[in-house]
Amino acid sequence: MGSVLQAQTDLTVLNSYKYLVVKPTNIHVTYSAEIKELITAKFKERGFTNLLDQSALYTSEYNPCDIITCEYNLTHLTGNSPELVSEYNFIDCNYSIILTSKETAKIQFINEKNVLKVTNKHLALANLYTYTYTPKAPARKTEKPAEKNQVAEKSENQTQADENAGIEAGKYFALLIGVSNYDDPAIPDLDNLPVSDAEKLAAVLEKNYTFSKEDISVLKNPSRREIVIALDQISKSATENDNVLIFYAGHGHYEDDSQVGYWLPKDAEVSNTSNWLYNDQLVINLKKIKSKHTLLISDACFSGSIFKSRSISLQNAGDAIKKKYELPSRKAITSGTLKTVPNVSIFMKYLLDRLDHNFEPFLSASQLFQSVEIPVGNNSPTTPQYGVIQNIGDEGGDFIFIKR
Repeated sequence: MGSVLQAQTDLTVLNSYKYLVVKPTNIHVTYSAEIKELITAKFKERGFTNLLDQSALYTSEYNPCDIITCEYNLTHLTGNSPELVSEYNFIDCNYSIILTSKETAKIQFINEKNVLKVTNKHLALANLYTYTYTPKAPARKTEKPAEKNQVAEKSENQTQADENAGIEAGKYFALLIGVSNYDDPAIPDLDNLPVSDAEKLAAVLEKNYTFSKEDISVLKNPSRREIVIALDQISKSATENDNVLIFYAGHGHYEDDSQVGYWLPKDAEVSNTSNWLYNDQLVINLKKIKSKHTLLISDACFSGSIFKSRSISLQNAGDAIKKKYELPSRKAITSGTLKTVPNVSIFMKYLLDRLDHNFEPFLSASQLFQSVEIPVGNNSPTTPQYGVIQNIGDEGGDFIFIKR
């Protein structure tokens, strides 16, 4: 068992923390719920009764330096014989790893019994310690009662977000654009698929995440003018504490000579570009939105042209969600690079699936991208991208989807 510290030192270090949070970093591994239950039970067996829910990392109720986080990642490797890689990192409030362990084991085949058996074996790290720290219950903050006529207006969804997440998030706005039908007969229609995708995304956001119905706008086959008006309206509605998701599905175009990409609204004409919505105009509209976080998701041909540079590094995708949320972000997820994409979108299939079957309370845009990148690349001719929309205020943060 690999470790950066000696056993006796480890015991002293871990016992100096009041609370333990057990946090998976790979939420799509097979039998993830059973694995988390096993790992949590193992720590409880060793006397560490002060286990906190993951949401404790994002609330001011606890001193973060009283918490040690065990982030674990389990990965299936397939080949001539399946393998299971287990990695455990104990992380302090400064995001420093103070104890780490990684093991690999071959198994006959991947089923629940074998996976849990190997996981239990790899958890020998936890068996080295008997936890003895018994802290007092944390003091709760008391807030002054709101004066009359000064009660903040909050939707039911947002109240739930504050209570469950601990992140002081503002509203979540969504502008979802689907263009399936075109006035110009020279532009082929898309069999209502983009409009249907926009409607499905709206349903998932309202059902699973902290998007209120009144803050979700679905534009079905809009003109260029209608898109610009909707972007202008959201720039007037969103504050610096709010979060904005913009989605587009429809035809796109890219001119090699000018290196300019376009969205094609309903009234676009092949012979006249006046009603095409080009990237620079879109970026100007996005810059006017003074939200905390803005995320653009584009499922269109040549959608990768929105980036001034290649996709960003995801080496730090496991950083604490609260740290990501505190810094403003202007990011985009696109279904492809400078290539055409299929009419039946494999990208949307996996995007909707990952959002609908996410069981974690917080999902960052970078995590969402990682969960769709490989399956989309393996099952379609396109390569999704994730990156910064340059020069409009990104400071390294990330858009966070908060579960209801």
